[in-house]
Amino acid sequence: MSNPPPASSPAPSDPRPAPSPAQQQHTPAGPSAPALAPQKEIYNPALKLGGAALPAGGGQDVTVRLWAEGLTRQYSMGTSKLDVLRGLDVDFPAGLSCIIQGQSGSGKSTLLHLLGGLDRPDGGRVMWRGESIYGWSRNKLAEWRNLNVGFIFQSYQLLPELTAWENVDIPAMLARRGSRKKAEELLEMVGLKGRATHKPRQMSGGEQQRVAIARALRNDPELLLADEPTGNLDPKTGREIVHLLLALQREKQKTLILVTHDESVAAMGHFRFQMRDGQLVT
Repeated sequence: MSNPPPASSPAPSDPRPAPSPAQQQHTPAGPSAPALAPQKEIYNPALKLGGAALPAGGGQDVTVRLWAEGLTRQYSMGTSKLDVLRGLDVDFPAGLSCIIQGQSGSGKSTLLHLLGGLDRPDGGRVMWRGESIYGWSRNKLAEWRNLNVGFIFQSYQLLPELTAWENVDIPAMLARRGSRKKAEELLEMVGLKGRATHKPRQMSGGEQQRVAIARALRNDPELLLADEPTGNLDPKTGREIVHLLLALQREKQKTLILVTHDESVAAMGHFRFQMRDGQLVT
């Protein structure tokens, strides 16, 4: 495996320090992973998190691999324009959970889709380890998305003709490293041992969402993006799913960004944001 390219120097206007050599180390997600620059820096999160306190040992420095700069997104509604995101700036501490709360239509899902490379902003940049993801080719963006991002959607997005293990293994199959054994191990980890050969129609909503979580983890991505993962579930099942997600995030040290309008869910993460007027506030 080749060594990653050296980190570029921070822009002159950036007050935060450049990474040390030890902080620049990065192992790609797999043999075919895109060549990515090391994370941008180590910094105190009070800079762009509105002063939110760190859990356990607040004030310590944290690593940032994903951040947004000046994001704007506008939609046309007849003859008028709707500004959903308005110059949004935010940093996401690596290995921690960030919960984004807001009313329906406030731009939560729009932001998540931009962060995960599913949509393009009208202005601004989404940065991953020092590179703008929308400066990449379509193939490199798709490969990065498959290997580095795990998506969890409100409506599960399982393929109805495939079994549970086959749905879980799709990201690995796309990377040409499918394994039924590994898919079944993930199903067992999310509490679905013995359900590997069941199809979505044979499972409850909560079970389908557990399959979706296992699929999101299949390529061992650094980043998990969850878009209203409890929206189609009853309150009890929804709580179980959120507790499972947060437990896996902590155990595996993933960066989790979860959007919700549920007040009880919003209180569970390391950081909590409100989406208001196209901006994130704490």
